[in-house]
Parts: sequence; structure tokens; C-alpha cells
Amino acid sequence: KPNVAPFTSFIQAYLKAGDIDSARLMFQNMLDLGIAPTVRTHTAFLVYYTRAGDDAAAKDTLDTILALRPSKLDRIVYTAIMQPLYKAGETSQARAVFDSMFANRVFPDARPYNMMMALYLKDGDMAAAADILDLMATHKHPFKLWSLLFAEKRLVAAIDPAVLDAFVLSALSRERAYKLSNRDMRFLVRQFVFAGMADAAVRTFAQGPALMGASYSRSTYNYLAGELNKAGIPLPDKAAMAAVNDDPRSFATAE
Repeated sequence: KPNVAPFTSFIQAYLKAGDIDSARLMFQNMLDLGIAPTVRTHTAFLVYYTRAGDDAAAKDTLDTILALRPSKLDRIVYTAIMQPLYKAGETSQARAVFDSMFANRVFPDARPYNMMMALYLKDGDMAAAADILDLMATHKHPFKLWSLLFAEKRLVAAIDPAVLDAFVLSALSRERAYKLSNRDMRFLVRQFVFAGMADAAVRTFAQGPALMGASYSRSTYNYLAGELNKAGIPLPDKAAMAAVNDDPRSFATAE
């Protein structure tokens, strides 16, 4: 008796070619033979419907996946289901998958958290993005700013720079259970430089030691100084850096 794997492979090939009718026929043939589809089978249709903009079919397929036995849905599978929704900018559907993870006591690694924060920031929903930070703290999952900016760089580039700036300022000024690293500062300052936000880049660079609780490593200082210089952004003098590090709140309240 044939198993599900070859059927799913044919379905994926048809969908990749845009032949939804042949994919549905193959799916029906599979059912007629008494072969149950897997999460992978359903996810192939989910990817297709999401990319095709067929919201109703995508939602129905997503509901079917989430109704499967929880034992079939582990962290890797949940993340794989979220990815096409994330790439298509489908915030509400991605959140449904994200919430289902917790409902089934499957706890995410950094990627699903980052995807949800990036989606909310793309939508300009600062409060919802902050809620994800709170959820990470509740589950004792350390937030790494460089991970968000680097792993989700494709979507981060589509976020309004003012929204990203405000979110970062809020995240860094709030009470938190994590400590920023040299790597965080590299990605953060560089993001502001690339966005053309010179004032934010300088403020962030100046307060790096206060945010990390330690001086820059020599390599990080030289790297960031080089990035600022290449962009024609003057480095803050020692007095300015000393002043901002004496009052950490000045970073969040600076205009």
C-alpha cells in the first residue's frame, strides 16, 4: 500500500507549478486510498493559498492543521507553519499558530517570537510587539535584539524606521531580565545608520556601555566608529558619552 510521502511530494510539485487542480485531484486520490494527509501535506496547500492571496482557503487549511492531534505538532512543525504566513505578512493567522503552540504546551524558541514582533512592528502595532516581549519574559526566554534585527532583516527593512526606533528605545528602557551584548550594539547602531537615523545612531553608540553594563570591546568600538565615520556621522566626544552613561534614562527621553 502506498504511503503519504510520494503523494505529498507530487502535491508540492503541482502547487509549486501553480497547478492547484492537479494538486487537489492528487489529494482526493490519496483520501480515496485511505491515506491520511500529514501536517506537511496540509502545509503545502497553506503555502500555496497564502501566496495566492486566497485568505478563505488559507484560513480553512490553517484551521485543519491546528485541529490535528497535538502530538503531531512540535516546535519545528509550528515554526514551519508560521513561516509562509510570516512571509506573506499575515499577522492574524501567524498569531493563531503562535497561540496554538502555547495552548498545546509547545514552547517556541527565538524564531516565532521574532516573527511575531516583526509582524506587529510592520503593522505599526507597538503595544502588541511589547506584549511579545512580556511573554518572552514570562517564559524566561531571553530577548536578543541582534537576533530580531538580523534573523528578520527582510521584514525589518519594511518597518517604518520611526516605529522601529520607538520600539527599540522602549525595549531598552524597560525593566528587563537580559543584558545587551557587544553583538546587540553592533546590529542596533548599524540598523540606525542604514536607516539614515544619525541622531539615534549616535545616542545608541554613546550609551552602549550603560546598556551593556561594561565598556565596548576594542573590536566593537572600532567597528561602530568605522560605520559612523563611513556614513559621515560625527562621533560623540568623551564628555557626551560620560553624560549619557551617567543618566541611562536620557537615551529613552532624548528627542
